Amino acid sequence: MVREAVQSLGPASRRDIVNYIRSKYGDVKESTIQAHITLCTVNHPSRIHYPPNKRPRDCSTLTNHYDILFRIDGRFEIYDPKKHGRWLIIKKDGKLLISGPSGPMETKGRLERKVTDKGLRTGFLSPEDLGNFYLLISSFERELRGFIKEMLGKGWLKRLRNDIPSIVNRWKDREKRDKRWGINPEAELINYADSGDYIEIIRRYKRIFTESDDELSDVITQLKIFTNYGRNPLMHCRSLDQQKYYTTQSAVNFLREWIKRRCHTR
Repeated sequence: MVREAVQSLGPASRRDIVNYIRSKYGDVKESTIQAHITLCTVNHPSRIHYPPNKRPRDCSTLTNHYDILFRIDGRFEIYDPKKHGRWLIIKKDGKLLISGPSGPMETKGRLERKVTDKGLRTGFLSPEDLGNFYLLISSFERELRGFIKEMLGKGWLKRLRNDIPSIVNRWKDREKRDKRWGINPEAELINYADSGDYIEIIRRYKRIFTESDDELSDVITQLKIFTNYGRNPLMHCRSLDQQKYYTTQSAVNFLREWIKRRCHTR
């Protein structure tokens, strides 16, 4: 489906691909499509986390049906080795990496933690994996809060009170509940935010946080993936497996790149 979408559309954004597939094939889960895009993109560093890409190979031979796409400037086109160069999945110092004409794409340790051997054997996360998963989710959420405050400016809380008072009121209610239970309140009200609050803020100030409606839609989708595959299952002690781990990690990587782009355009 992904190949068909890009062949029909030409260079396409994630949103273009999702819209094409869902319009033609019905209610396909968006998270499934997003994961398949990452899985099939030869120069996407996170593709190594998906089972079909767990062994070294030369993607430029085009013998593997998962070596389909090439990403450039946030858009995806059909991978052509003559145009895009030779891309491989290699093993270096015991870990898998994506390698292109300029050499291996080194991944940043804090973003690309691997499931432990025990987790790989059982399919479920070990205590060490759960600790890494918690660090991934909590560190990103703190980054997201800081990013929202920075983008809204020094008077960010006053701005939210004026424009979206319902959010601030919910945060105050949560703060009051802490006080009733004898819990020291959070230093900042935004620490009471949940994923729905982040999405509502980004939608309300979409011109500040995104460049286009397509980017807005992609950001919201990735925040929902982060929430439904990672944040909520972890915080509510639900079953966690490799798919949730790596899908969440991919969403966090996407969102961190978005934050970096927006900070650089200020």
